[in-house]
Amino acid sequence: MGRDSRRARLLLFALLATALVLITVDYRVNGADSRLRSGLHDVVGPVERGLGAVVSPVTTIFDDQKKATNERKRADQLAGQVDALKRQLAAGAEAQRVASQLAKLRLLADKGSYTIVPGRVIAVGDVTGTEQTVDIDAGSDNGLSTGQLVINSGGLVGVVQRIGSNTSTVRLASDPATTIGARLEGSRALGLITGAGPSGKIIFTLYDPTLPIKPGSRVVTYGSQDYAGGVPVGTITKQVQGSEGLTRRAEVQPFANFGTLDVVGVVVRRPATDPGDRLLPPRPVPKPAPTPAVPAAQVPAAATSQTTSGRQR
Repeated sequence: MGRDSRRARLLLFALLATALVLITVDYRVNGADSRLRSGLHDVVGPVERGLGAVVSPVTTIFDDQKKATNERKRADQLAGQVDALKRQLAAGAEAQRVASQLAKLRLLADKGSYTIVPGRVIAVGDVTGTEQTVDIDAGSDNGLSTGQLVINSGGLVGVVQRIGSNTSTVRLASDPATTIGARLEGSRALGLITGAGPSGKIIFTLYDPTLPIKPGSRVVTYGSQDYAGGVPVGTITKQVQGSEGLTRRAEVQPFANFGTLDVVGVVVRRPATDPGDRLLPPRPVPKPAPTPAVPAAQVPAAATSQTTSGRQR
């Protein structure tokens, strides 16, 4: 295609030169000499038309390639703009989600009169092994120290285990090494909670073996010198078999979802008085059972006759 294009350009230049000569002759020669010009036009005309037929497809190809290149550039620009808009929307949605979690966390802290330092989970430990931990983006520079309770908007998350200047490691409540004083909702029946490992469950041990442990009962932390009281822990699902001796043990489903932790708060100052049970979420109101319809065949005959007589009156 390149060699044919060069030949076409050479022919085109030759024709242009011939046209210039004819124009010059046209101005300098009278009407009698116009026959020479006409003859030359008769000779050159077919060549011009043939050259146009050769050059036109080549020009069209170049124009099509230029248009295609421009369209590709425009498509790339539009795709970039779409990607930028998607990133902006995703960032906005993420900011709204984090703001919502933080607002719920602060609401829980305010109800318990806790002073908290918020943080976000930045790494997850080996939650499939014996150690259940996460790392957060707050440390001693933010007023944190080891042994402080960590909560989220659902309830208890764990305890600060190791601390750095800007990051800390939190041992989750599901870690078998976790031991925190706790009690049953609505009573002073004391016990403690320990982690059940990778299952994500918690075990509540009740000190008094004479007290019953019923499924649906809820557990909160017990206020002590080490830990803040009143933090929601979870709901008892069942009593552990073989725990009918000196102590009773039950399995607890935690309020906090340890698999989706994000925004958390470290309790850096406990309230002067135990908040009691007011941080527990309200129980759902049971729906009234629908009244069963009485089949017509079971309606007493006396009632049917009374209805019929009433209609006759």
